[in-house]
Amino acid sequence: MKLLACLPLLLLAAASVPPRPEPEVSPATLRGWSPREGGVHWVSDSVRIGIAPVPCETPARTEACRWDGRNNQAGVTITPAGGAPVTVRTTDQAAYYRLGVVRFDAGDARPGLVIENRSGGSGGDVWIQLFLPEKSGYREVRLPGHLQGELPGVLRDISGDGTIDFVLGDGRFDGRFGCNACTPRPPLVLTLRGGQPVEVSREPGYAHIYREDMARLRPACLSEGRDRNGACAAYVADAARIGRFGAAWAEMLRHWEREESPLRRPESLRAFLKETGYIS
Repeated sequence: MKLLACLPLLLLAAASVPPRPEPEVSPATLRGWSPREGGVHWVSDSVRIGIAPVPCETPARTEACRWDGRNNQAGVTITPAGGAPVTVRTTDQAAYYRLGVVRFDAGDARPGLVIENRSGGSGGDVWIQLFLPEKSGYREVRLPGHLQGELPGVLRDISGDGTIDFVLGDGRFDGRFGCNACTPRPPLVLTLRGGQPVEVSREPGYAHIYREDMARLRPACLSEGRDRNGACAAYVADAARIGRFGAAWAEMLRHWEREESPLRRPESLRAFLKETGYIS
């Protein structure tokens, strides 16, 4: 009888406990998520983000439904401060994700969302979805190209023009002049212009990225180590971005490891750089 008499008081105490606040993530900071976590929520720049695996009963089944019982594709709900929630989906090609609430342009105070979809594996392919704020919700655009690697943990405006920039690796070099692990990917720089994604790798505001990458790759290219050709290919590609191709090419030729495969000879590298737009 005493236990039953106390029950209303216990229920009242439980009801009076305020809900736990949702975790906060700093603006422009990417928060990682995998389908194993299930549904999670957080707040960033006054925007509430919710993410959960898409039910396996939906037509967009991924292989993970078969093996793990949960979908690798996720549904993401974006709820801006004072606005209605909007639900979008990740790609159906990835297994790991990072998400960040970002103000894409200094002239627009409304935050949008970046979703980095990562495949994992030796190639490390990545697909970047951008959800740009509009009057009726969000408009999706995707960064173009064969992209690999990962974005930095905090996104920023590198050139100082007021727009967020994205730096990833050029996946077209994947295994072309050596094994995947032996071939660095030259940086690709992309940004938004007029609400559309464009590559801006050659613009002067990003030249320091290529100078720094050349400094990183030069010792490996000019070494006598095995598999140095991959580093050399990326080294001269970097040089082409900042008008230093001729000197870097002459330097590279003295160290290129001669190979039997026609696809991995210096003349094949030059043809590849023309084909991919690094040189004319």
